[in-house]
Amino acid sequence: MTATPTATAELDAPLPSVAPSTRSRIWPAILTLYFASPILAEMISGSTPPLAWFNPFNLIVQPALYGSGALLAREVARRRGLGWANLLILGAAYSILEEGLAVQTWFNFTPRAPSANPTHYGVVFGTNWDWVAELAAYHSIISIAIPIMAVELIYPCLADQPWLRRRGIIGFSIVLALVTIVLAVLTGFVIYRRDGYAHPPAGPYLLAVALMVALFWLGSRVRIPPPSPSPRRAPRLWTVRLTVLAATLVFFAVSFIVPKIIPIAAITLVIMEGVVALGLWRVRSWSAREGWSARHRLAIAMGVVAFFGLIFAPLQEFAGLTGHAGKAGLTLAGVLVLLGLFALDWRLRRRAAAAVPPSAPALMESGDRAG
Repeated sequence: MTATPTATAELDAPLPSVAPSTRSRIWPAILTLYFASPILAEMISGSTPPLAWFNPFNLIVQPALYGSGALLAREVARRRGLGWANLLILGAAYSILEEGLAVQTWFNFTPRAPSANPTHYGVVFGTNWDWVAELAAYHSIISIAIPIMAVELIYPCLADQPWLRRRGIIGFSIVLALVTIVLAVLTGFVIYRRDGYAHPPAGPYLLAVALMVALFWLGSRVRIPPPSPSPRRAPRLWTVRLTVLAATLVFFAVSFIVPKIIPIAAITLVIMEGVVALGLWRVRSWSAREGWSARHRLAIAMGVVAFFGLIFAPLQEFAGLTGHAGKAGLTLAGVLVLLGLFALDWRLRRRAAAAVPPSAPALMESGDRAG
């Protein structure tokens, strides 16, 4: 699942639609988001670990896919003055573009595929719906919302503005379309052909296209209202960090463990999405409270990254959870990203303290007192 770093900004508050600022000031933010999304979604998760980035294909394709998707989703939301709930829906549409249409993990269950599923657990109409639900939550929060949240906090003066002009939107759209087509051809007709996956199934593939279009329309056209303001005080920063860390841990534990002990895939899907819904509800309700600040929004990102850097990465690199091969440096990468977020938190704290008049200490953000 942050817009502007003010003490009273709500997580889901719509932002005004204004024209882009001077390009010389915006390109660093564009470049940062272009690489931040694949780093969070692919590198520290272990899907494309650090050593794999020395492969020029990954270095080019991953940012082109994730970075373009994040920039375009953000542009739609900011130009239309939409909130974070809409951005999450756009993130779910991006998940379909990547996982359903490009790399086709929805339908490819062969042993070498990331979505290997020899028992066809959760498969209906040629599609693994448990995998669909898991990846929709993953990409909407980790690939799209979290990177945008973090980068907007790095560049607070640009947080409420569109970043792309018309040619930028066209350019990144072309890049995203081209990389999607290339991956779709390679995955659907080349890489897994010898494994028995010769092409994507026509019916399920067309259904994925229809779902993507529907979610894009919903996320870009149906304005979801922000939560009503609450007089209650915002939680402590460590409460947010640890709660998000726990929710992320439970989500992945459910996706890994529950299918092995519960034979009914629908139950796994309900539990998994229940965890996501509960977590989003908790953050949404917190964001409406008095004193919710930029540092609270950053605490959401810190909780997610802490799971990958401190728990999931060591399990992969040292315990062989998903195989040791190529995982060297994964834990270090996750820890470095987490330390970078703590450095940003320190910067936000100093910025908030500098904005408070010396004679009015009571106006400081609750996060500064709690952090």
